[in-house]
Amino acid sequence: MKKIYVFLWAIATLHLAGQSQTTYGNDPQAGRYYSINGIRMYVETYGEGKPLVLIHGNGGSIEHLRNQISHFKKTRKVLVADTRGHGKSGFIEGQVYNYNLLTKDWAELLDSLQVTNVDIFGWSDGGIIGMLLARDYPSRVGKVFSFGANMTPGEDAIEVRMLRGIRKLVAGENPASPAEKNARAITQMMLDFPKEDLASFGKVRIPVMVATADHDLILLEHNLKIYRSLGNADFLVMGMANHFMPWDEPDRLNNEIEGFFNKPFQQKNLVPKDYEFLLD
Repeated sequence: MKKIYVFLWAIATLHLAGQSQTTYGNDPQAGRYYSINGIRMYVETYGEGKPLVLIHGNGGSIEHLRNQISHFKKTRKVLVADTRGHGKSGFIEGQVYNYNLLTKDWAELLDSLQVTNVDIFGWSDGGIIGMLLARDYPSRVGKVFSFGANMTPGEDAIEVRMLRGIRKLVAGENPASPAEKNARAITQMMLDFPKEDLASFGKVRIPVMVATADHDLILLEHNLKIYRSLGNADFLVMGMANHFMPWDEPDRLNNEIEGFFNKPFQQKNLVPKDYEFLLD
């Protein structure tokens, strides 16, 4: 089997070891297709309450967010989809992927679902999409919790060993079938995009949590730059954790997500009001 397929299948199945089989991502009772931006986009809906959107990462699918679906469907209406070219959603042959395209897909999907003011949890590529939705389509969004996202490609944002591995993976492939070419294009996207000007996020007034882990594949310094670029944000570093917390430590991460969405957001001052005399 082609190396990129092995890579994507490894991502898709690693977290299933020791877990019972579920139907998330293949649930005929919860699933439906929508015609979005030239493709058929597959969506599943669970629970009742204030809408919560979950967006998976590169090479992932709805099933990757199983721990978040099972937790949040108890109190929220959970909307979760396979992004373009992933899972059961369609793709266009020869498509060059970028995150603005995927973000436009999600904006059109939210319109088709007739939901606004949705909270969004995005993991990795999903976090990129969540923050781009907050910037470019703010009328659709309530709050965004982004975990393990980057806004530029390259060694200033991504762990260099990860970059070397992806580059070798892509360079060593010669895909033949449309599905194999699509898999390679999705992986290539991580090397080429996103290419966002962080200054453009200064206008964002939607509350955003920029969350990362101290052993994340996305560099801590880069996440701090994203946080500082945002106009209304909070910053969270999960200690003794890595990029795969949604699988490895779902309860710990879900509690942070839940707290951010459920509590009123208020920026902290440098000092308490009674000590403002210390500031010049």
